[in-house]
Amino acid sequence: MAVLGGMIMHWFSMQRKYQERITQSSEGQQNILMANWKMSNELRMSRSILYPRPNSDKSIKSDTMIYFKNSCGDIICYFHDKNTLEIKRCVIPNGVSAPTVDKKPIAQGINEVFFTAVGVENRLIDIYTRSLESYGLESIYLIND
Repeated sequence: MAVLGGMIMHWFSMQRKYQERITQSSEGQQNILMANWKMSNELRMSRSILYPRPNSDKSIKSDTMIYFKNSCGDIICYFHDKNTLEIKRCVIPNGVSAPTVDKKPIAQGINEVFFTAVGVENRLIDIYTRSLESYGLESIYLIND
């Protein structure tokens, strides 16, 4: 009877650990999905990517931040804060005003993010994100001229 009880307890313990791992993976995927969706909406309509730019030898360049001009002429920056595991947004206005960082981050729980400039005219951006044990890769083409 004790052996049977031990086997049942072991089975329940394994199921609980499996469910925790599935929940954690789902949470990471949700973080990535929301981060990419928020950034891609604004990036797609931007006028030009200022940084990162492809290297002079046409090789690609990646970084943890991206600068671009929006349709109003403001410079927008998305950057990864390694201490808080957040992607934040900063606006440098197209006038005489101080840069401001949005109080609410674009995404939370993001372990790393890399922006890569690709393409001849620097109009294609790849975003690599990792949250917990989930990974995401998004490609965005600027449609605004």
